[in-house]
Amino acid sequence: MPTSLYPRLATGIALMLLAVASAVALPSPANAASGDIRVIVGMATTEATLTYHPHACGTAYWHCDEGNHPNNTALDLTNTTGATGGAAVYFQSYTRSGYAYGVITNHQYGTSACPGADVALWVPYPDSSVGTWIGYVNFVQVNVSQTFGTGFYVSGGGWTIQPIGSVVSGPGTGNCNSTGSHLHQSGTHNAPFLWTNWAVDADDDPSVPGVQINPTGDSSQNWLHWITY
Repeated sequence: MPTSLYPRLATGIALMLLAVASAVALPSPANAASGDIRVIVGMATTEATLTYHPHACGTAYWHCDEGNHPNNTALDLTNTTGATGGAAVYFQSYTRSGYAYGVITNHQYGTSACPGADVALWVPYPDSSVGTWIGYVNFVQVNVSQTFGTGFYVSGGGWTIQPIGSVVSGPGTGNCNSTGSHLHQSGTHNAPFLWTNWAVDADDDPSVPGVQINPTGDSSQNWLHWITY
């Protein structure tokens, strides 16, 4: 892999940020040629509730209004098993094939005033000597506990759990976190590498008010973002 894992700081690294205005039509898992990595809800919870957002884009509940990543699609999430404020936040993924590298970078760029962190992702495509920076998974409304620039390996088989920080408690300040404590998690809407914006309504749980997803992830779209290459 490259010696530099700092895509915001290193020159000459171009991230593919292809804006897709409509919802992505998800491929079959069988079409994932080499890499199949599922990124899970950032909170360690058995179930996460999706919070309605007024600026929807694509499919229901997803929204695209990040000042610094306007092409990202995001979900606002609360923890149905307890208080969301102060809940630990992780980059969580399950690898079925392939591997990747992540770098925790500063979220507070552009017009965003919200605390949080980006995880920039590198995959060994078209080959491991060159690779491709594929975009970001973004964790917002988070008090970050890690040093920006921290790199980590995304497992070549099984789980990866990398601490990020904790969900901001309370209403926040200014126009950030105005809907109360929640995790805003987004991904670069960037086919074919980082799939997002799927139809979350299919995962509704009638036993709990609202729309839920089970963040342990499976092939029926309980994960938030799908990395394929």
